Order: sequence, then C-alpha cells, then structure tokens
Amino acid sequence: MKKFTLLFSVLCLVACNSDDNNETPSNELSLIKTVTFTPSEAAYNNQTEGSRKNVKYYENNHVVADTTYYENQTVYSIINHQYTNNTYKTTVYFDQSTIPFSATERTYDNQNRLIQLKNTYFNPDGSEQTPGGGIIFTYTPQSIIRESIDPDTNLVMPQYTIENFTNSNGLINYTPYNGGASTSLEFDYDKLYQAIDNNGGGSIGTKAATYYSQPVPVNQIKTIAELNNIMLESRYEEVFLYGNYYCMTLTGTNTNISLESTFNESGYITYSKQTESFVEDYPAGETYYYYN
Repeated sequence: MKKFTLLFSVLCLVACNSDDNNETPSNELSLIKTVTFTPSEAAYNNQTEGSRKNVKYYENNHVVADTTYYENQTVYSIINHQYTNNTYKTTVYFDQSTIPFSATERTYDNQNRLIQLKNTYFNPDGSEQTPGGGIIFTYTPQSIIRESIDPDTNLVMPQYTIENFTNSNGLINYTPYNGGASTSLEFDYDKLYQAIDNNGGGSIGTKAATYYSQPVPVNQIKTIAELNNIMLESRYEEVFLYGNYYCMTLTGTNTNISLESTFNESGYITYSKQTESFVEDYPAGETYYYYN
C-alpha cells in the first residue's frame, strides 16, 4: 500500500487534479478476503448439520475465488467469477463436479449500467437447458425498462415488461407491477431508509433501516449505477444491507434483522453478525473481513 507524507497529502487537497485524486490515501485499505459462517461460526465448528463456511478472495474489489464448505469441511460449491471490460459472469459448481449447475452473465454499458442479464441452467451432460432468452435493460431519462426475452423465439415478451422509475439522483425509487402492485423506495441521496410494498389489494408492507454512524470508506462506496444494478439483479433489500451505509437494523413486514458490526481504526468493517428475529432470535450469519 502506497505511503504519502503529510506535506504531499496537504498539497493534494489544494492542488491535485482529478487524475491525481485516484492515488490511494495512506489510510485506505483493500479488501482481500471474507469468511462467512452460516448460521454461525459456532455451528460450523461444531459440525452442525446444514451449517456452511464460505471463503472469498478479492482483487480490486472483485471476487477472484469463492468456495463454500460443508460442515465436515469438504467442498459444497465453487463459484467461478470471470470479468471482461463489459461483462461479469459467475458459474456455479456443486460437490466438486466439473459440470456447471448454473451460470449468470451480466453485460454493462460504458457507464457501468447493467444492460443485459442471462441466467443459464445446465443438464448433467453440460448442455444448456434454456439456450437464448435473458433480460435486457433500457435506460431513459426517468426510468429503467426491464424486458424479458423468450428463450424459444428470442423476442421480447411484452406482458413481462417492467418500468422502474428513477428519482432526480437516478436511483430506482418506484416500480409498478401488473395487477396494481408496486414498490416505492425513499432515499436520502443514496441512503435507502424506507421501502413500501403495495400488493394492489389494499395490503401494504413496509421496511425501514437504521444505520451505524461509522461512514463507509471512500473506496468501498458504490456508484448510483452500481446501486441500481443491485436492485435490478436481486432485490432492494440488498441496498439496505450492503449499500453505502453500514446497516444496524432492518425491520418491517415479515422482516426483523439486526447486524452487530465492528470496525477498525480506519473505518473498515472487520466483523458482522446477522441475527433474524420473529418469534425468537436466531443467527443468520457471521462474516469476518480482512484487508491489506
């Protein structure tokens, strides 16, 4: 990790151009490894049936190795992560098989916005179950349009088209669905603090988050495009939990999650324990973070 003198740092504050600002500050760390135990480290160490241990290695904030182990320490799954200039592909293998179970390929534009997503499942002989198909995303000034492609004809299926509307900052904040259902998201710039789900029949569910006061370090901050990518590929709950703020609690309809986290002197998270509570508390995962 680069070291800079105080004088150089002060000069940079007043004189460096945007290219110079890409230099790494002396207290900036790089994530190199995470270890996650499910549901807890104690359960895994006691070889409790169903417990798992996942180990990921990182380079430049990209996962480069990803292995999950059974409670008896044999390999449960390996996920291969492949990157190009505009694609990111993950391929899942179970039980040390050389035949993949599934693959997800993401394609991005020159602004790092997700424009295509394809999930593929494989037969035991390695052939694709569903060649073709996928999802494409089109960006307008006020929305992101999601269109599903028929795997047989490779034509858009208009009945499944969804338009995700965006706020003035470009973040997805309102999604209407067929049948009158909708999701509304409330942000304070990039901080998601409340979600409202309406099923179209008068039933409304809400979720709200509280966050630690510890700010996420600059080199861990996600862009607006990256936050939208998370919501387009998975669910908005991921932005509550793994966005640009360290989540402390996420509560609401059918949701009661707390995260007990610790941080080092540079502000990087080093440990997080997730607990979910409905009738009683139960552990949902423990993660250790390692940096250099």
